Amino acid sequence: MTTPKTQSTKCSSFLLGIPFLICLLSAIGIAPALADSASGYIYDTVSEQYTICYGDSIAWHGMTLRESGTNTIVDTIERPAGEADSIKVYIARIVISQTPLLFISGDTTLCEGSSDTLTASLIPGYNSITWHGPMVNNVNNESIAITTGGTYTLTIEDSNNCIHTHAFDVTLHAIMRTDTVVAICAGDSYIIGEDTLIENTTHTATFSSSLNCDSMVTLHLLVLPRPDVIIAGLHPFCEGDTLCIAATGAVDYEWSTGETSHILCITEGGDYSLNAIGANGCMTQRTFSINTHDTKTRHIYDTICDGDMRMFFGRELTQHGDFVHYDTTIYGCDSSDILHLHINDRLTGEININASDSLFWDNLWRRHSGTYAKHNVGSNGCDSTTILHLLLVHGAPVPKLVLFDERLITFDHYLPYDDNNSWHGYMAYRWYRNGNLIRSAHSDFYHNADYSPLEGCYYAEIAINEEHTLWMPTDTICVNILGIDEADRTPAIVSPNPVHRGESVSVDGIDCSHIYLTTTGGRTIADTEGNRLRIPASTPAGLYLLRISDRNGKEHIIKVVVL
Repeated sequence: MTTPKTQSTKCSSFLLGIPFLICLLSAIGIAPALADSASGYIYDTVSEQYTICYGDSIAWHGMTLRESGTNTIVDTIERPAGEADSIKVYIARIVISQTPLLFISGDTTLCEGSSDTLTASLIPGYNSITWHGPMVNNVNNESIAITTGGTYTLTIEDSNNCIHTHAFDVTLHAIMRTDTVVAICAGDSYIIGEDTLIENTTHTATFSSSLNCDSMVTLHLLVLPRPDVIIAGLHPFCEGDTLCIAATGAVDYEWSTGETSHILCITEGGDYSLNAIGANGCMTQRTFSINTHDTKTRHIYDTICDGDMRMFFGRELTQHGDFVHYDTTIYGCDSSDILHLHINDRLTGEININASDSLFWDNLWRRHSGTYAKHNVGSNGCDSTTILHLLLVHGAPVPKLVLFDERLITFDHYLPYDDNNSWHGYMAYRWYRNGNLIRSAHSDFYHNADYSPLEGCYYAEIAINEEHTLWMPTDTICVNILGIDEADRTPAIVSPNPVHRGESVSVDGIDCSHIYLTTTGGRTIADTEGNRLRIPASTPAGLYLLRISDRNGKEHIIKVVVL
């Protein structure tokens, strides 16, 4: 507690009016001690100021003062009769000494092995400062160096001799140290920090921890050898055989086939691999390819005629059957040639034919009854002999041809003849135009790829036996297409040509007055005025004529195909 420097007696407290005001002014230190002759009072004022430290107090006239402000006491002193009383006023001004403004710079978090400086920056008006803390005692500088953690205290004595204390903690984070052993396999690498290690070594690396302090890692790197694996038995083998290979030098094996034994047996060539693991856990990988040589098997298909002979690796063969010759390839693999031999019969036959005035047989017209022999190669490639017994029956009808609907050449009847005036057997047809063979078919009519027949003379030959070796000629029919010789002798162009049914054609190069679409026989299908004609959708496919009349009265004929 602070002791007041001045003491006084107190005044009466019943003063009124101007005397009281004068006393009050005196109490606050404005008015001096006065004597009021009218009232007979004597006034006196005692005023002092006290400065105390924050948290302290003073005793003053029986009072405990610890807060800043003004405190007043009025004391009245009574005198004996005949003497004037007196009033005394005591005034105490209390001022609290404030903590000087303080700024501390520096880091209060340290990493082991580092240091920092703490600096106290104060506004002038203090007597001294003193630092206390770990390895720091009674240091009177504004700055101190710190190297360890703990609680630090800064004591400040101000100009009023008041003591102000500030305490704060400094945290020290230790450096993390790790010692570890790592093993890798030869050929591998280990990365620590910015370093890549591939050999046996002890290596120290510095990292930054989450507290931004150093972390020291000491690595002992061991490089382990990989197993020295040897695979025996790698060589080509024959198709169909089994090859077994064996690996040594490791403790665990895994082949690309899934086999885990040190022996692998395969029946097919190809690419394979092996993962071999040693006792130290390191792995060696091997890849390899194994070829297979084919086991040659050749199939030979051959046919000979009855009575002929086929040589097969020194053997004379004359019978049906499969014959095998075994051999060895240059790689030592089996090889076999298999001959599948078939014997065809030689064909011999006789036929009896009744014909009309003549018969075309064996490339000759036979005009006399008799027996004829023909030797040729049969359909099986062997010699054949056919004996014809021909009887000419004069007056037998010759098949007649007719032109049907200007499109098809066909027969006026479909009855072949035999001994009873009808032919027999499975028939085929050969069609001729102007003496040239134009088609062989099993059809009894002729048309030119769905178009009308071309102008010319036609006849056919009919096969009169099942072997299609005997042919009988028909009569001849000649087709005269009206105006066909004049067709296409004009500079006009018809497009499109061919044209599909239902489409239109246009004629270029002629100023047309009228166009007629006709058959080659002259029957009109459609007509129109102008240069464009629509083909009716009902028009059958075939060859037609466009008969065109131009503005000069001249007629032109152009062929057009309708699809």
